[in-house]
Amino acid sequence: MFWWQVQQPPRWHPKVVIWLHARGNAASSYAIYSKTINVPGWYPEGEGDAIHAGKDLAEWNEVYRQMRSDYAKRIRNLRARLKLTQEEAGRVFGGGKRAFQKYESGKTPPSDAAVALIEIIHRHPEDVEILKSLPGRHLKAA
Repeated sequence: MFWWQVQQPPRWHPKVVIWLHARGNAASSYAIYSKTINVPGWYPEGEGDAIHAGKDLAEWNEVYRQMRSDYAKRIRNLRARLKLTQEEAGRVFGGGKRAFQKYESGKTPPSDAAVALIEIIHRHPEDVEILKSLPGRHLKAA
């Protein structure tokens, strides 16, 4: 039997900690999105980190999955608005075609630097021309 299958998690030495199964706030973030949700888990009496396992994580995972899906859609819509293929977007934003495919499918989160660049271009799409003009990012003529 594992510790999470018993009524109460173990108490660690040298300080005895009393754990309560309750609901508490936990932050979840992805790219530009961040949300605090109230999730069940084992919380120490007083202050400290909580333990979340098994079905306690279902709500948290669903919020994260939705943020990931929403950001993937945001990236797809931006690329379509800019009239770029995935290969062109990969060259302009960096990371290559495969990286952009993974961003758009939600399989891989973009790096913080990629998110910053994507968000700048989302707000100022005309500035994509500056990116296109940088060395190594020229698009091939059709």
